[in-house]
Amino acid sequence: MLELHHVSKRFSGIAAVDDVTFSARAGEVTGYLGPNGSGKSTTMKMITGLLESTSGHILFNGERIERDLIAYKQRMGYVPEEPHLYAHLSGLEYLVMVGQLRDLPTKPTADCIDGRRGVDHPAGGEQCVHSEDAGVKIAQPDVQWRS
Repeated sequence: MLELHHVSKRFSGIAAVDDVTFSARAGEVTGYLGPNGSGKSTTMKMITGLLESTSGHILFNGERIERDLIAYKQRMGYVPEEPHLYAHLSGLEYLVMVGQLRDLPTKPTADCIDGRRGVDHPAGGEQCVHSEDAGVKIAQPDVQWRS
C-alpha cells in the first residue's frame, strides 16, 4: 500500500502541495484530481522519488520511501502524461537503459525484454520508442501510476 501523510512541498516558501493525505491499496484505482496548478504533478514527482517533500511522509508497505529509494523505485511503475524519451535510442536500447537505471537484475530483465520483442513491433522491437510505447513494462511493479 502507498500512503501519503500530511505531505507538503514548498518552493521559496510558496506551497505547491499543502497537507495531502491519502492511500492507494493494491488492486485499487485511485484518482487524484484538481485544476491546473493545484500540485498534482509535484505530488507525483514526490511519489516517484524525484522530489523530496518539505514535510510529511510517503510510505510504501509501511516504510518511508526514502529509507531505500532504489528498492522502492524497483517496485514502482510510472507512466507520465508526457514521456520524455530519447529519440536516438531504439526501443530495445531504451528498455535496457531503464532496467539499468532501476538497478534491476540483468538476466531476468533481459529475459523479460526478449519476451516482449516482436509483440508490439513485428520487426523485432528495434524501432525508436514513441509515446505509445511508454507503457511497456520490463518488470511487474507493485504500484503503477499513470498521469
